[in-house]
Amino acid sequence: MFHGLSPVAGRAEAWTYEADMAYSAHMFRYYLKAATNVESYEDHGNVIKSTFGATSWEITLGPERREGIGLIRIDRIQVKLQLFGYTREQGDAFLTRFLHHYQRGGG
Repeated sequence: MFHGLSPVAGRAEAWTYEADMAYSAHMFRYYLKAATNVESYEDHGNVIKSTFGATSWEITLGPERREGIGLIRIDRIQVKLQLFGYTREQGDAFLTRFLHHYQRGGG
């Protein structure tokens, strides 16, 4: 689902994850609290972010699109997740939780 982990240039303990996900923006937000283990976050349209102590994350959503073959149509959205103040191990743990909450029947 995610294409990889890469450091953010010029920022220590900062990581970027990017994915093309089979979700609408509405459904992506529906699972977000459980996926990130936060109760509230700032939602600025295509940018969603949260800060907890010395760590923070920011998600940028690309435009929604519908793709399909024949009669089957699937909502898709590009997702860029950035983690700040996380060690590599903490980032991996965050991503593992995040992915588990978004996995559903190959989604």
